[in-house]
Amino acid sequence: MLTPDRCLIFPSVEFVRNVINKQGRKSTLPVVLDCTYIYGADFTAAKVVSILIKDFETRNQKLYFYNLQARVSQVFEGLNKGLIVIYDAEHLEMVLAGKELDAKS
Repeated sequence: MLTPDRCLIFPSVEFVRNVINKQGRKSTLPVVLDCTYIYGADFTAAKVVSILIKDFETRNQKLYFYNLQARVSQVFEGLNKGLIVIYDAEHLEMVLAGKELDAKS
């Protein structure tokens, strides 16, 4: 689980993408992005999230966005059909344990 500590906007988003990809390449386990502290995002961030999702799909690795705020989710969902958002810790545990296929909640 990775926890970015601020908004995702143009100056920082590529750095965050690189950190997430680097962590993802260390194993084949799913990566969970704890979005609790992401309180804002812009169009550039949505584009980079789209690329990030494709990066993970190429590796056949799951990427989950946990606790994404509604206003940030709206920015991301416009460009990202593969966005998997989970809001409940119990649901996240079930998904990670392989007990549930559809992670939308």
